[in-house]
Amino acid sequence: MKVDAYTDPESRWRSSIIGHKFDTTIAVRAEESRAIGELGIRNLRRLQYHDPTAPGWRVIGRLLRPLEAVNAGLDSPPTALVSQGWSFLRENAYVAIPILALRTSPSTSVPRHQRPYPQQLVLGVATTDNKTPTRSTLEPDRNPERPRSIDWTTYTNRVMSDWDRLLSSEPEEKAVQSFLELHPAMIPGGSGDVGPGGHHGSEMSAVFREPELTGAGRQFEPDFMWVTRSSGLITPVLIEIEKPSKRWFKENGRPTAEFRDAHDQLNDWRSWFAIDENRALFRRKYLFFDRYEDRPIEPQFLLIYGRQSEFEYGGGHKDPNTLRHKRDTQRRDAESFISFDSLRPRFDHGNSMTISMTAQGPRPFAYSPAYSTDTDTGEGAALLGDPSEALARSVLMTDERKSYLAERWKYWQQIEIKTQRNRNNPIREMGYE
Repeated sequence: MKVDAYTDPESRWRSSIIGHKFDTTIAVRAEESRAIGELGIRNLRRLQYHDPTAPGWRVIGRLLRPLEAVNAGLDSPPTALVSQGWSFLRENAYVAIPILALRTSPSTSVPRHQRPYPQQLVLGVATTDNKTPTRSTLEPDRNPERPRSIDWTTYTNRVMSDWDRLLSSEPEEKAVQSFLELHPAMIPGGSGDVGPGGHHGSEMSAVFREPELTGAGRQFEPDFMWVTRSSGLITPVLIEIEKPSKRWFKENGRPTAEFRDAHDQLNDWRSWFAIDENRALFRRKYLFFDRYEDRPIEPQFLLIYGRQSEFEYGGGHKDPNTLRHKRDTQRRDAESFISFDSLRPRFDHGNSMTISMTAQGPRPFAYSPAYSTDTDTGEGAALLGDPSEALARSVLMTDERKSYLAERWKYWQQIEIKTQRNRNNPIREMGYE
């Protein structure tokens, strides 16, 4: 017998909120508001920054329970629309949860049209004493006519074409260094993709170009370095690149002198970090907004070397598979090897920049072509200073886009200075400019 989902109520999906009892008080309590502020937009919204152990989650548990009930009880066909909807709710939980509870629970006596919407809750309008909140709200520029960054798919196709052309020309190391400095999204290691930890990303989404490791013992200068964070670790990712045409192995299967020398540089960096005094110096020099004294430093070392074609038949070796295995066994703990053919722009590195450490402090060197400002830009902008030279150096940006970014960069600098002066902790709305 065919069941008609429109006439048989037992066959239709019913909200899993119905029948549950939730605290539907139309208010964000003071302690919940503080917890939301302490968790921060990056933690609440962006999965790569999510810290599930943060104490604030317990405080806002009342706001989370309706979505947990729905998530556990949802019995609906796995359509693309459903998947997108629940992804949106999970990523916007700090807004969606109170709304879901307040606007769908049958237990509330407040008329539906009077129940608060997301902007009211986020702005703190629904307070227990109905007083105007003191916290300000920062909003990104949403003008649809603003100059936009290059489309990501367009950028990926363009930069990979340029990259393949560069590698085919058998470039020197310096040419490769210069290319990657202008395309930081292609540099591995910025989002937990190399080694343990690092999924909170680096401060300002910045990668250092030719950073100096000075202190006790010898001094070193990696080609690139991310300084990434997670809940329990600080993970510097130090990167060595070489001329791409250099070979891993000789015809007799022995490692080449060039490979041994490049690999030994990773050992030099490891020995530098083994000295406690150097770790303390590193923390003071390369961590800007929080030294994270309670988190140990566990560096990772990445060698970008050679071409994948060496380990294919016709690449000059009789048994390339055996040599590939031999190459992989050369790695020590906390080391990674990849070839230049493996590099491609990562979407989660798209909003990155390359910075230089100068005598005056860190300064921007170049912005990713897909770079955008947002309400969190101010802190880094105040530290890094004038973006003019870096924007002039950046590629695949129109002049209008560069002028717009310079304007917004300076705007957020001024907002940050005012925020620090007033000791204000504003609510920061999401959105790239």
